[in-house]
Amino acid sequence: MSETREEEYAARRAAVLQTMTTEFLRTQIRSYASVTADLADRGWDPKTIAIGHEQVNEMLTELERRGEL
Repeated sequence: MSETREEEYAARRAAVLQTMTTEFLRTQIRSYASVTADLADRGWDPKTIAIGHEQVNEMLTELERRGEL
């Protein structure tokens, strides 16, 4: 994917996050943390649990933009 397309895609994701409620974003982050902890308890290396990290970081960025962290 070209850098321009990546930037366009990132801008669309950011716009979608702005439509989500603060509580919804917090719930999604808690759910992700819970699943990650459960997998780690089952013997998975947390470093290999990469799916979702980018999305969680984007949600945290949106909460920070709102002053909700």
